[in-house]
Formats: sequence, C-alpha cells, structure tokens
Amino acid sequence: MLADAGWLLVLIAFPVLMIVAVIYAYSRRRRLTPVEKARQHEAVEELYEDTPADRAARGEAPVAQPAPRRASNG
Repeated sequence: MLADAGWLLVLIAFPVLMIVAVIYAYSRRRRLTPVEKARQHEAVEELYEDTPADRAARGEAPVAQPAPRRASNG
C-alpha cells in the first residue's frame, strides 16, 4: 500500500508541482521598460561595432582570445 502511495506521489504530485513552479516563475518574470530596452539595444549595437581592430587603434589592451579546441580522439 505504501509503495502505491509513493508512485501516486511521483506520477501525480511531482508533475503538478512542476507545472505550478513554472507558472509561478513565468508570472514573476520582470519585463524591460522601454528605456531599458533602448539602453540594451544601444549596448548591443556598440558591442557589435567595436572590433579588435578598433580597440587596437585606440591603444586598448587586446581582448584575450579563447584557446583553440583540441580534436577528440573518440
């Protein structure tokens, strides 16, 4: 009997709890204001316009590049 109750908990209660958690998280999500959206857009545009050549021309330190990936033997 106790094993049946455990499976009932796993099969019914856990999915219901997960659905409630997702609904709660979705309802608490904060949306950006129009001013914040504009700032975000400007920052993204600035990042895409700023190339390593531009930084070198300004005399800034170069940005560290990620190490090349090694090929796997698998």
